[in-house]
Amino acid sequence: MIPPGKSDPIAIIGCGRVGSTLASALAERGWVVGHLASSNRASADRLADIVEGAIAHDHAQAAVDQSRIILVTTPDDAIESICTSLQWSPGHVAIHCSGSLGLDVLSGPAHRGSLHPIMTIPADPSPGILNGATIALDGDDDVLEMLEQMAGDIDGRPVRIKSEDRVLYHLSCLLVGGYLSSLGAEAAGLWSQLGFDPERGIEALAPMISQTGRNLGEQGIPSALQGTVHRGDVDAIRSHLATIEQRCPQLRGLYVGLAETSLRQAVACGAIDESTASVISALLS
Repeated sequence: MIPPGKSDPIAIIGCGRVGSTLASALAERGWVVGHLASSNRASADRLADIVEGAIAHDHAQAAVDQSRIILVTTPDDAIESICTSLQWSPGHVAIHCSGSLGLDVLSGPAHRGSLHPIMTIPADPSPGILNGATIALDGDDDVLEMLEQMAGDIDGRPVRIKSEDRVLYHLSCLLVGGYLSSLGAEAAGLWSQLGFDPERGIEALAPMISQTGRNLGEQGIPSALQGTVHRGDVDAIRSHLATIEQRCPQLRGLYVGLAETSLRQAVACGAIDESTASVISALLS
């Protein structure tokens, strides 16, 4: 097989957040994003208005037939059924963008790979958001070189993740990307009990969330670790638990789980002594 490359036409199957952002980023860097298809035709039409020269199709097969590189950017549970439903030629290269799935879901195409950016993708296409993002790659030997070029061209930082490690890798991403946003929503929700709209809570907390991320990136572990448990502030933890019991009991499990994790980390790095850790552990239990 002639190795796939930048001049080969690309089809995007699934024009949601990930597909639209990748399409915009690749087209901006000279890749030929020519054909688009989505379960919602309006999504493909919107992306065609953004990516110059791209054509929206009613059916995925039409986009595949006119392309060599196929980026399948649908929800994870649709990837296998879509690939099974399509007709593939020997020269097609299929790339899925799932974080947790291996290459086996790409049934049909002879040349396979995966490309998954570690980034929270906004609703509107934002190609610059991938600058500096780590991009997890996996693929057949004849595809990996192209994937590394793709990742590099959009200013990503490629890293190869083996198929057997994908779920563990995805769990790492979920703890930050998925559950951090859920945690922020819960924290902002408490502002309603302070007499404010939760949106005001988000406005107040978002800068701290951003700075926490910067601290992790710049200071590393354990220097960036902070918080009440890490400081060994027993009285504050006691008051937190009492207030949770009275005003927001639904958060007890979340608070205790996070505090126990922080306690383990604080002990491991020597931030608190065993005596203080024992007191905190007894409070949490």
